[in-house]
Amino acid sequence: MTSTTRRKATPAKPVDLDDWFASMRPARRSVTLYRDAHLLGDIDGLRARLTVAQAIPAADLADGDETPEQVQELLVDVAQRFAASAMTFSVESRSDKARERVMNECAAAGVTDKHDITLHMLADAIVKPEGVTVELLQQLEDKAEAQIKMLAQASARASFEPPRM
Repeated sequence: MTSTTRRKATPAKPVDLDDWFASMRPARRSVTLYRDAHLLGDIDGLRARLTVAQAIPAADLADGDETPEQVQELLVDVAQRFAASAMTFSVESRSDKARERVMNECAAAGVTDKHDITLHMLADAIVKPEGVTVELLQQLEDKAEAQIKMLAQASARASFEPPRM
């Protein structure tokens, strides 16, 4: 039988609830968007070409055939361009009261379309980078609908999911 030693419990320090609540901040979620997401098609094609190039023994390469090293170099270049086009957006949770405020502002401005109101709410929730407008979100939606949906999902997670890592 093994014995266990009990540690003496350290008394917990009293929590200053006023300070704890006063210092609380709304939840945030972040998502990385890519200006050059179209390069993913090039990356897919280069990966396929690399697989083919790697399957051909060097002795069997004809003049003009791509070597794996050449294709890999192209792939790295395109992947670096894709990565350089990344921007991280952070959205902050919004309370029911804040969402109601945006809805009232929309109503006062004559915005009644549910989708447009949703874009206004999303623009309000984006805290990084600063200055994201409804017009910019509309451009994003026209060019990369999947990415605006990523922003919307991050906003929903910040507002409605319990905070956890």
